[in-house]
Amino acid sequence: MIFDQGQGDLFVVRVAGNVVGDFEVASLEYAIVNLGVSLVIVMGHEKCGAVKSAIAVREAPGAIGKLLQQIYPAVDDAKMLEGDDLLAIAVRCHASRCVDLLVEQSPSMASRVADGRLRVIGLIYDLGLGDFDIRNTRG
Repeated sequence: MIFDQGQGDLFVVRVAGNVVGDFEVASLEYAIVNLGVSLVIVMGHEKCGAVKSAIAVREAPGAIGKLLQQIYPAVDDAKMLEGDDLLAIAVRCHASRCVDLLVEQSPSMASRVADGRLRVIGLIYDLGLGDFDIRNTRG
């Protein structure tokens, strides 16, 4: 009920760490091209466990390792920024990075952003307060 929408009103693609992989991009392209979706929200959240894992463990086996590979660049970016809370900074960097990746990896999204038919927004959701922090907007 975060967006005050009913069941079936939103097309939702959920994935740990809000990573941008082939299946996530394909799912969003389907929604944009076939369902007329004009707004994509990449929603991270404070204290994200996937980002926390990427900070704590530099290499992991199996599929979780592939997921963490998607998050490491944001952790590296966060380490170069000033601030006391590396996790909070990395979560924000990752959401912003994912917005850019979506537009860069999808020609159909990029063309719709360019001509104003699509907006892609990165948000951080505060679990305790229910507030949003907008991190990045394309379109």
